[in-house]
Amino acid sequence: MSTTQPIIKRLDHLRLTAAFCHEVGLPGIIGRITPKYSDHNVSHGDAVLALILNGLGFHSRTLYMFSDFFETKPATKLLAKDIEAHSLTDDVLGRTLDALYEIDASVLYEAIAEHVDNELGLKTDSVHLDITSFYIDG
Repeated sequence: MSTTQPIIKRLDHLRLTAAFCHEVGLPGIIGRITPKYSDHNVSHGDAVLALILNGLGFHSRTLYMFSDFFETKPATKLLAKDIEAHSLTDDVLGRTLDALYEIDASVLYEAIAEHVDNELGLKTDSVHLDITSFYIDG
């Protein structure tokens, strides 16, 4: 009798971050703001989510090694789509970073902040608009 071995992949803290990003619709809002011009199956919003998750768990790696991080993670669960680790190539991520560069970062920040504010039903009576720089002296 042959038994199949279960495949175990760790979610760690990344599931919380991914769940919050999906709850507020982060991949969707980024996907709407940054149009995709090629035929790869990863949207810019999904690529940004993958970059966020990667930044929280796998530092100082070049883009061509990016998919290695998701080889040990359940990418389809974290990204909530049928995206395998091998789909997160340096070309896909490079196109996403180029698309983010081409749009005005202020427009992206404003759209994300407004969307999250509406999605979570936050009551705001004031908003600080200067998100361009931080200065520390001393």
